[in-house]
Amino acid sequence: MSRARGDHRTLEVRCEPPERTREEFRRKLGDLDSEDAEEMHVLNVSEDALQRLTSPKNVELLRAIRRQEPDSINELSGIVDRGYKEVHGNVEELADIGVIEVEESGGAKEPVFEYDDLELTIQV
Repeated sequence: MSRARGDHRTLEVRCEPPERTREEFRRKLGDLDSEDAEEMHVLNVSEDALQRLTSPKNVELLRAIRRQEPDSINELSGIVDRGYKEVHGNVEELADIGVIEVEESGGAKEPVFEYDDLELTIQV
């Protein structure tokens, strides 16, 4: 599944209390017109999910999915030169976190990452 490359999209991943994310979202929404608001993509995750998301192997998969746009998990495992079972597990993990989608495509599972960048915000 391909999209126009001119549409640069960033997924903002936050690790903070949900009420803080909601307050920030409301503030930003008030500052934007409705067209810009449609392009806001924010995901709030737990510390455990953030750690899993930023593991070197998962970052490698996100880059491969974005740059190579594989049609299946099998193709993705070949791109990153890792076993299917391991890659399948990591893809499921990323989908459970909410960073990627897995679409059924002719019997294959196609991993889809619709963003060009991840921006991390961690409350300390």
